[in-house]
Amino acid sequence: QEIKDWRIGYLPHTKSLVNHLKKCGYSWKELIKEGLLSVFKEGDWFDFYIRIANRTITFPLTTEDSVVYGIEARRTTEIFCPVRNEMTSKYDTAYSLQVCDEDKLCLPWYGFKIAVSSIIQENYAIVVEGKIDVISAQRLNKNSLAIGGTHSSLRKLNQLKNYCTNILCATDNDKPGQRSFEDLKNKANFLGLNMARISLAPFKDP
Repeated sequence: QEIKDWRIGYLPHTKSLVNHLKKCGYSWKELIKEGLLSVFKEGDWFDFYIRIANRTITFPLTTEDSVVYGIEARRTTEIFCPVRNEMTSKYDTAYSLQVCDEDKLCLPWYGFKIAVSSIIQENYAIVVEGKIDVISAQRLNKNSLAIGGTHSSLRKLNQLKNYCTNILCATDNDKPGQRSFEDLKNKANFLGLNMARISLAPFKDP
């Protein structure tokens, strides 16, 4: 049921998504425009790098109006990225600028639709880093939201201010998590929000 509620997908093979979309009639140009492919040049030839690669867990990215504008993929294996000439990071994102401009890419919080009624009722939100973190956290507390990384914009926090005045931060128990908390706290103070950190010690993740 969680897979359906969170619209989680799985891509078993590198080219399975692209092949499926090609069968549906989409052109290479459309796939590049929608952010699923990147073009790179080596010498005098061009090739395509598939952004959402093999063995990845996928999460939909939506606007405030629930329009899907992209896919975030969490890799279970590393692949080589010819565009950056390096091994890829755990996460990659493909999004369509046709659907959503860059000014909206920070919105909304992941898990917001599920959490908002509880957040309003209880006047607090629990903020975690990743999408997998918030899916686990919401099993215990419906007030949980995910930043989708270690950085959150002032605009994103200002959105949350419309629904509550208290924020509990459960970022990872490591240096990036500490920096993320400090950044969030500074922005929360600027907006007049109350923020405290939940200690995860001796564990690293929520």
